[in-house]
Amino acid sequence: MRRRGLVIAFSSLIAIAIVGVFLGANAILRNRVPVATPPGVMVRLTTYLTRNVAETRDDHRFSELRIRVFEVSADKLLEYTRRACERLGWEDIGVDPQQS
Repeated sequence: MRRRGLVIAFSSLIAIAIVGVFLGANAILRNRVPVATPPGVMVRLTTYLTRNVAETRDDHRFSELRIRVFEVSADKLLEYTRRACERLGWEDIGVDPQQS
């Protein structure tokens, strides 16, 4: 009887682990994250599965999170951004004059 309880507990743990791996893989695949780009698969997977913060910095180790510099005027960039938001169906809630 005791052995049966251990088998059920072990089977339950395996099932939970499989569901966890499936959910993690599904999240990574559906978000189309660049897993195979530098700094490497293990660094990215560890970060993606353990952190819930995405911050931009000049020196960020993930290139997609580095601060971008655009070779157009601020007004032109704002116009492009507003057009892109409109095409995506996003709502423009305003521009912070302190940041423009």
